Amino acid sequence: MPSKMDIELALANLEAGKFSFRMVDAIKDRLEKLENEVTLLRSLHSEAMSDLRQQQLAAWRLESETTRLNAKIHALLKANALTEKASRAVAPLMSRAGESLQRLQQQAKPAAIGLLEKAIDGMASLAVRLVKLAHRAQDSSPATKIGESLEVLKKQAGASLEKTPSPLSVSGKNVA
Repeated sequence: MPSKMDIELALANLEAGKFSFRMVDAIKDRLEKLENEVTLLRSLHSEAMSDLRQQQLAAWRLESETTRLNAKIHALLKANALTEKASRAVAPLMSRAGESLQRLQQQAKPAAIGLLEKAIDGMASLAVRLVKLAHRAQDSSPATKIGESLEVLKKQAGASLEKTPSPLSVSGKNVA
């Protein structure tokens, strides 16, 4: 492969009218190599530009994602600060409410016990009355109760028949 000086010398000789086919072939070979290198460089340049565009798109996507995530983080931090502030404000109220609840429980226990005692006393007196009624019912014999009930039923049936003026009541009076 001829050097740069050889090529320049060959070009100078060509301009001067001194040339040989060997020199012309060497120049042609050198030009073809340069054209091939230029073509190769152009393809590499276009690939590099394509890669650069893809990297820029990826960087823009990542930047937008980062911005969106930063906005979410900011919102979460703000919400966290507000929650902490609210919990600090509510903590004394909650402790006072707990104390009030304890006081109410302590005050309600005696009142509930009093109400329970009254209810038990009322149930006991009711039970005593029921026992007395049961003893009275046992003292009278069942046969006399049934006979008394039958007499009362006959009287009620007769009274209701007398009040109705239908032919059935007339036939019922004959039966009674």
